Amino acid sequence: MSKILKSRELPIVLIWIAVLVIFGDYFIGGPVLRSAFTTLTVDWAVIIINIAIIVGALAVLQRSINTARQEKTEKVERFMQIWIVFLAVFIFVIGATLGIKSSIYSWVYNYVLLPSWQTVYTLIIFFMATATYRAYRANNSYAAVLLVSGLLVLMRNAPVGSSIWSGFQDLGSWVLDVINLAGTRAIMIGAMIGAISLLIKVLIAKEKILGE
Repeated sequence: MSKILKSRELPIVLIWIAVLVIFGDYFIGGPVLRSAFTTLTVDWAVIIINIAIIVGALAVLQRSINTARQEKTEKVERFMQIWIVFLAVFIFVIGATLGIKSSIYSWVYNYVLLPSWQTVYTLIIFFMATATYRAYRANNSYAAVLLVSGLLVLMRNAPVGSSIWSGFQDLGSWVLDVINLAGTRAIMIGAMIGAISLLIKVLIAKEKILGE
């Protein structure tokens, strides 16, 4: 049994079964296939996702505890790691025992988590502003095109843009609906082609994770 679980053929077989069930439901359909195999597959997918979330949360907690216990860690970072572990355990216990609609859970969410998220987002905005400044320097033709496109979209969304010139609304909308949409679709098509090629490599055991 242990040799079967450690073999590389088992995950490939499971992936083949999942792919055939999902593709069969999408292209062939039918109430029997949809009610039996597809429902079972979706249920198991939800179970696996929840298990993965729990394992990931435990890994983050273990890493935070190990970082806090290291002597080379600074006091501020050690305090933050301990605070994160305490807050995560506290929220989990409150949500599991009293429910997410309890007053204590709502207070922690509204007065602890939300201010923390807003603080993090505010700090991220400063990093985005500096990255935008570096990216919008017109050192070459590509940066100049990026600068002009960004300014048009900025003037379209800013209230002062329509006051300066009414054409900013049309130009900004054209950039978003034509140029941006075309680039987004090209990126999505490329990503889907990459995902399909990766799936084929996994199914034929040519991916390094399963094939080696």
